[in-house]
Amino acid sequence: MVYTMKNDLGEVKVEYDQHVMGIFPRQTWLNLLEKQGLLPEVIMFDHSELEPGTYEIFLARKRLENN
Repeated sequence: MVYTMKNDLGEVKVEYDQHVMGIFPRQTWLNLLEKQGLLPEVIMFDHSELEPGTYEIFLARKRLENN
């Protein structure tokens, strides 16, 4: 995160901060998604501005019922 602050004299100060976000552990998310009847899948998320192989996202699909 980047915070840009301007004081009364018009001087600008920039501060950087890093946050690890996520309210639950990884396995808890996957269990909760599955408990709701979804099929969770973990997908690696690569972006040119991030360290490769270190971020992932969850995709949850609705289960198809057998007819």
